Amino acid sequence: MVQLADVCSYSIRRYLEKSEDTLFNEIFKVADKKNGKVVGARHFTMNHCTCKVCQAHR
Repeated sequence: MVQLADVCSYSIRRYLEKSEDTLFNEIFKVADKKNGKVVGARHFTMNHCTCKVCQAHR
């Protein structure tokens, strides 16, 4: 049995490591937001990261 958390973590990992965004885009669009800033997904890395997760959190 595959759990939803497994699918989410798999899609995030594939996006960040291999730039595969088909499944990631479906999951990321429903990530929690507060005041227009995504707070339900984070990528802890350098400040100059340009991935969708970091851009949506700024």
